[in-house]
Amino acid sequence: MQASKTIVGSCLQCVQLDRDLWRIYVTNNESKIKLLANGIALGDQHIQLFQHNPYSTGVKDVDDDVIKVTVKGLPLSVSNEALKAQIIDLGVKPTSDVKYGRIRHPETKQLLDCLNGDRYFYCEKSIQASPLPRVIHCAGIRCRVFLFGQPTINRDDLFCTNCMQSGHVRSRCRNETVCKACKKSGHVAGQPACSEYEQVKNINIVYGSECALSNFYECSIKAFGVTHRSAEHAYQYAKAIACGQPEIAHQINNAQNAIGARKISKLIKPPKDWEKLNTDVMKTVVSEKSKQVKEFSDALLDIPESSMIVEATHDLFWGSGLTSEQTSNTKCDSWPGSNEMGLLLCDVAKQLRAKSKDFQIVTTSRSTRHSGSNVRKPTKRKPAKTPVKSVKSSDVITRSSSLRMRASDFLLSDSDTNRTAE
Repeated sequence: MQASKTIVGSCLQCVQLDRDLWRIYVTNNESKIKLLANGIALGDQHIQLFQHNPYSTGVKDVDDDVIKVTVKGLPLSVSNEALKAQIIDLGVKPTSDVKYGRIRHPETKQLLDCLNGDRYFYCEKSIQASPLPRVIHCAGIRCRVFLFGQPTINRDDLFCTNCMQSGHVRSRCRNETVCKACKKSGHVAGQPACSEYEQVKNINIVYGSECALSNFYECSIKAFGVTHRSAEHAYQYAKAIACGQPEIAHQINNAQNAIGARKISKLIKPPKDWEKLNTDVMKTVVSEKSKQVKEFSDALLDIPESSMIVEATHDLFWGSGLTSEQTSNTKCDSWPGSNEMGLLLCDVAKQLRAKSKDFQIVTTSRSTRHSGSNVRKPTKRKPAKTPVKSVKSSDVITRSSSLRMRASDFLLSDSDTNRTAE
């Protein structure tokens, strides 16, 4: 005890003997770090301290280094076995069972019997080489993961749709809400007060599962060797397969609707190069839809060539980044989204129109062959002239008599008929 006091001084709170180990309690985290770094000296021996109780970490040797992993946001209805199975699927080797965290008294810091909802376990320290993601899904529920040495998130990749600035997300934003079109406060996009307000003409809005042009429209599409319930199913299925997660792909394919497929797709961990492939995958899906779904191809052909197709969703890549009403009342150049889906649909519509024109030209050329002044009237073929030989009268008589004889072979005279009847 005296050896510990020389390091942490008055911050030492308690020393407890537990089996063949001593527990040392200090009042603050700084003193704890000092003890772990320096250890304590008993006589001429230097004793190294451990951050975790070896009996609770599950290791066989106290010298084995482990790391504590805490999972937050998981309901008590989800079993520890389900969480452990999910952790193992992520390539983690736990050394202990999953345990429940408990609430500490705010003043005495003693553990109470009431649980705080957290789960924790210990695992091999090799996890730091390929750490767990900060967010995982267990039993379909989103939960957060915390561990020492976890890499920080690249803040440059985050974008806030509340203040339209990078470095954070909307849920963490403390700034004032601004318009997505003009980046000024006091109004939202699509309102007359916005400097980018304009009633856009000649646009076709794509939104909702009732729209045949939407990926959420329910239809049967066969793509990538599987039959899907919508274009969204097909795209998210291909994404999961490309990212090496066939189990998630199977769940997506079995989703009852497109919204369910989109929710399950959040489990996918896409690689960095996925952004180079996503457009090609979507082109394949839309191309197959145009061949197999008549409602889709008819809807594209009904759109005039001078019109623009816009996907009115908050997706900043595939959509306009605005609602349908905001999109219709905001200048096209001021849409926060890239509208890649709308541009792709315009290309497919152009291809369908070209094929339709080619078909009409071929049909017209075939029909003109059978009607109009260009048709050549059939001419009657004159019978070929046969040479006439001079025939004697006796020959004619002989031939005619022979014909009568042949007829008598098949026809009965009246007298012969009567005899037969008798």
